[in-house]
Amino acid sequence: LKISDDYGLATVKLLMSLEGQPPQVVNEFQKARGKTSAELEYPIKTGDRYREGDVIVYHATATDGRRLGNLGGPQTTATPKFKIIVRDAAKVAAERARKYELLRARLLKILAAQETQRVNTAIASRKTIRADTIGQVILIGQQAIRADIIDVVDKFPFAPEMITVQQALALLGNNEAAMAITQARVLTDLGDATGPTELAEACGTLGATQNRIIRSLQMLLAILPSLQNPDVAKKTAAGGDLPPDAREKLSALADALKKFIDEQTKIIQA
Repeated sequence: LKISDDYGLATVKLLMSLEGQPPQVVNEFQKARGKTSAELEYPIKTGDRYREGDVIVYHATATDGRRLGNLGGPQTTATPKFKIIVRDAAKVAAERARKYELLRARLLKILAAQETQRVNTAIASRKTIRADTIGQVILIGQQAIRADIIDVVDKFPFAPEMITVQQALALLGNNEAAMAITQARVLTDLGDATGPTELAEACGTLGATQNRIIRSLQMLLAILPSLQNPDVAKKTAAGGDLPPDAREKLSALADALKKFIDEQTKIIQA
């Protein structure tokens, strides 16, 4: 709780109750008395007092220390009311694992589809099939890949710890995946008389974009396990419980994800 007042604080209280019941003062922050600003903490422990499904409502009030005589005395203000929904830890973990597996399956499917179109681009570069014919196949495939990525971004129920993955997918869908569609459309315009240089350039450009999409999806799949259990990730952040090689790999993946998001953002800004 961050609080401040130019006149100084007289009292700061935390009130809490089950939803529908009168709020009760559970703590008065004595260390805030007389200060013009303070950062306060109070742990709300569920313990055995609450059951699954209970809704805890809490808010804070603050009274200043003004003494203005006839102009008015102390003023009290209150924060908005916040809610805590009590849930079973095992059920929360099971739901998190279910979402993780669903997201992993979706990304693996998209990755497999992109790898297929990468192979098709390699085939197109050899001119064993008309470029416009296989280009149409690749174009339809890239359109479906982008649609799947955007569908995951818009509709998948991302947990808070997976928001970074959602952001990375959104950038991927609006940058490389969209770019691959434009580049695949170039192949559909190439006729049978297309020279080897022009064909190689078109396939090379598209193939490079497809490779970036593949690497990005592989990176996201590699970092997903570390997001499945954020509590463990927090506890091992200092490195005490992870082998050096695993810690180094996880750190590298996190850095790569941040770098990817930064680069994609710069592309959009440009």
